Amino acid sequence: MRTSADRERRSLNRADLDRVATAAREANGLIDRRVFSWTGLLDGLEATMPPNVRVVSLRPATDREGHLVVTIVVIGHQAEDIQQFVDQLEAAGSFRQLVSRSESTNPQGLLEVALEGRYVPGAPPRPAAAAKPAASTKPATAPTPTGSTKPAVPVAPGRKD
Repeated sequence: MRTSADRERRSLNRADLDRVATAAREANGLIDRRVFSWTGLLDGLEATMPPNVRVVSLRPATDREGHLVVTIVVIGHQAEDIQQFVDQLEAAGSFRQLVSRSESTNPQGLLEVALEGRYVPGAPPRPAAAAKPAASTKPATAPTPTGSTKPAVPVAPGRKD
């Protein structure tokens, strides 16, 4: 029996296996998009949104590993408000590895931040200590309309769950 299994393994073409694996990932991505709940995502955002933060755009996608990744562009008057939103999203449990991809000041003088993170609908809430970055990092700065700088949203680089 072992000889038969070895013979079968040798007869498999690695390129064919890679094509099948790629097709399976694509199919799984399509399935994930069909079962994606906008209502669940929007309810979770509404529950964690501080009063001074607004969502500008949302873009769900599937990464190479099949995880659902959501890009959320938000605006706020202060970096602290946006950081509060990030902390509350992670504490609620529905987002993992939430990071800031870009930060700028829009023409109205509001801080605009593009956040990206793995969306895990239905995940249990995380303890408050687990939602905080393990190591303190020096926050980036974003220009204000007056030309001064203010802290932008701090991000814990490379944090894993």
